[in-house]
This record gives sequence, structure tokens and C-alpha cells, in this order.
Amino acid sequence: IPFWIWGSATYRTKHPELWASIVRAAGKRGMTDTLPQILYHLAGIHTKWYFPEMDMLNDAYRNDRKRIIRN
Repeated sequence: IPFWIWGSATYRTKHPELWASIVRAAGKRGMTDTLPQILYHLAGIHTKWYFPEMDMLNDAYRNDRKRIIRN
């Protein structure tokens, strides 16, 4: 599933560290079950249900996580 994040010039200027993490995530493999983790990160939501190893924008993201496709 293609996924992209767009940021205006103003957003990129106001949030340079967050934008840098978005750029670094470009080559990572993602899955739909990680989408809530990305949204927590982008929105700055702090919750016990946030797992950095499932957040593509976090350096702790596990890009080697097993993916099950067709059994």
C-alpha cells in the first residue's frame, strides 16, 4: 500500500526534526498495522499504546519485523 506524507514549506521549517524523521523513513517497509503509531508520533500523542518499534518515524522501528503475506 503506497503511503506518503506531505509537508508544506512552513511545516518543514517549524518542525525540522520531525521532517527529518519523515525523510529518513522513506526507504523503510511499512504495514497498515503501524499506521496508528505514526499518527501518535505526528500528533504528539503520548499513550501507553505507543510502541516506538512499530513507528516508522522512530529510530527504534523494526524494519526486519516479519510480514505474513498469503499464509
